[in-house]
Amino acid sequence: ELGDGNRQDNREDVCAEFLAKKGYKIFLMGEKSYITERKKNDGFLNHAQIDIKTINSAGKYTIKAAIDKAASQGAEVAILFQNTKSMTQKYVQSQFDMYMDDLRQHPNLKWNMKEVIVVGLSGRIHRRKVTI
Repeated sequence: ELGDGNRQDNREDVCAEFLAKKGYKIFLMGEKSYITERKKNDGFLNHAQIDIKTINSAGKYTIKAAIDKAASQGAEVAILFQNTKSMTQKYVQSQFDMYMDDLRQHPNLKWNMKEVIVVGLSGRIHRRKVTI
């Protein structure tokens, strides 16, 4: 697990570096939004708005909630950065399936979400398309 929480201990930067090394074109925005009342994304990945969520635990709805939050912030791509060994591939898939089940029941919840990318502790990248 990464550091003590100071500016996310550059977790977003570490995640972006993993993606860049794999050939993704990623651009991170500054942490502050200068427009009041505006939801701010973390940056862009190949021209798509992204929000990076660091996953520190494998709770009952942790990943689903992270994807929901990224979607509500206007992200087109949710990037989930693994920061715990308890976040297994099976766990991620079950959470993603839960998110997709909700979308099928409530298609308006999709917002602009097109894809979920999971970046593992080792830098491995897993992609899942959001389609209903």
